[in-house]
Amino acid sequence: MSSSFQIGNHRFTSKIILACLLMSLIISSPVYAGDISLEDLAVSDEVFTIVVTASRIPQIVSETPASVVVITKEQLEQAGVTNLGEALKAASGLYIKDSGTVGGPTSIFIRGSSNEQTLVLLDGRPLNDARAGGVNAATIPVHGVERIEVIKGAASALYGADAVSGVVNIITAAGKGEPSHTLRLDAGQYGTRSLIFTSAGRSGLTGYSLTASNLSTEGFREHNRYEKLDFHVRLDHDLSSAEQVSMGVRHSSYYLQVPLDAWREGRDTSLDLQYNRILSLLSDLTLRTYYDDTQMQHMSISWGDSLHRGKRAGWDLQINTTPAGSRHLFTYGVAGERSWVESTDFAESKDRTNWGVYAQDIYSLTPRFDVVISGRYDEFSSHGDSLCGRIGLNYLLGDRTKLYASWGNAFRAPTLNELYWNFMGNPDLQPEKAQNYELGWQHWLGNGSSFSAAIFHRDVTDMITWAPVDPDDKDSLWIASNVDAVTVQGIELEGTYQLAAPLTAHFNYTYFDAVKNENQRLEYVPSHKAQAGFTYISGSGFSGTLETLHVGDRPVKEGPAIRGYTVTHLNLAQKLGSDWQLHCQVNNVFDTEYEDTPGYPAPPRMISVGVSYSF
Repeated sequence: MSSSFQIGNHRFTSKIILACLLMSLIISSPVYAGDISLEDLAVSDEVFTIVVTASRIPQIVSETPASVVVITKEQLEQAGVTNLGEALKAASGLYIKDSGTVGGPTSIFIRGSSNEQTLVLLDGRPLNDARAGGVNAATIPVHGVERIEVIKGAASALYGADAVSGVVNIITAAGKGEPSHTLRLDAGQYGTRSLIFTSAGRSGLTGYSLTASNLSTEGFREHNRYEKLDFHVRLDHDLSSAEQVSMGVRHSSYYLQVPLDAWREGRDTSLDLQYNRILSLLSDLTLRTYYDDTQMQHMSISWGDSLHRGKRAGWDLQINTTPAGSRHLFTYGVAGERSWVESTDFAESKDRTNWGVYAQDIYSLTPRFDVVISGRYDEFSSHGDSLCGRIGLNYLLGDRTKLYASWGNAFRAPTLNELYWNFMGNPDLQPEKAQNYELGWQHWLGNGSSFSAAIFHRDVTDMITWAPVDPDDKDSLWIASNVDAVTVQGIELEGTYQLAAPLTAHFNYTYFDAVKNENQRLEYVPSHKAQAGFTYISGSGFSGTLETLHVGDRPVKEGPAIRGYTVTHLNLAQKLGSDWQLHCQVNNVFDTEYEDTPGYPAPPRMISVGVSYSF
């Protein structure tokens, strides 16, 4: 494959174009033809790592004019993480704010953004809640995940609303090869128990993958119990050599006690369907549809009781094409969605519709210089239209170094809570608007080692916040308002270095300068965040990962800043033959006392052990 591929040139041979079209079946929701997988199509050299989120098509990372983080299945297993929040904690440019309790509210901040300004996808379809905005990253399991791709920077030009600071795309694994099954059991302190079953394989024209998990804990604080059951099945079927269809069904139910305040319980059910067709050697089509049904009941001493029900249905049609003899790779698409919400916080049930059209051109100006231009128009029934664009430049300096620059604007749609919450919602809200700039460098050494640096700047206007109608009246009613302006800029440094064949070191550092209204530090954004760690993998089946994370002081709206902290985690595993494996995990090795949310301490040192059996 690499012999017929010319770096920086999209004038592929027929064989490479066909491979990329087959890979386009994994655009956001991976579907494979026959036994073809991402591993089969990607070159082992890390320069040729392929990502699909940055441009909505399979693209070699060295040709992507964006800051990209890829967390593989192997890295997730080595770190011993179980949910999306844990998986992203150590990533450069990201800060994960949690509430200290297992399953409690956990927010993703990309480059000083809010949780609502980060678009989270599962196999390319949105997960962000229309009522409250954002996601609770602690409730999204990563069992059965092939990889997680994080694109930092404005992405509304391709993905529409809420991709102000970036996109997190969770890509599940497709079934392939002979059926295989794994059962894993873990037990830890505070009555913590976890049972995970995974099964995947392929029979004839049909592949399947199944993941079921159950987690329960009494928690390290009083009134801190959490129980969750997850189920996810995915089927991929080849209708012909040029057509594939896939289906995914997810269901979860949970119960959570919040110390000193409340309890909540809920359930989520989702259905996904996708159809892929290779139209010709130079073009392909993907049609994706999805449906969500959610319910959450919340009982709180502070806020009272509430009940929320929501449904969402959406679709997305995308076509990729490369005109014969052209250096252009075009992407066109149209998407639509409708959300319905019934809530005791609303005077009446509410619904919202939106649709958008998008286009992109990846143009190889020279064999080493690519230009990416994209744009999207969106129309919302709740607040009107938005137009976003993005320009990216990517230059290959030698075979293992890339320089890139990008500009893009983005928007966040007001949530239904912000629009319609009893007495506090504001139906006249406008979307938040942002301008993003980035300049970056990345270099690969060729032995599993790489280094990167980026500087970024983002301006946000019409930032939505809860503010008094009359600032001079202390008893004034508070409503959602477009009142804040935010500026975030910073520097990211990241590196992975193979010290010896079994030992790899990794580190990253991010500096944030985040202010609102010109002179106030932005809440919950640390000025400094750093991570360092080592991963050891021996030929005898032993592996271990040691990670240390430092988060600096974070300001809050009222009171002193949250004190910074440094915390260390350890995960060990030992294979016993070909079928069995032992696990041991120590979170917060040095029993550090710290908080991410004021009044909600993080867990102390917690030890868990487990065993897995594969058959």
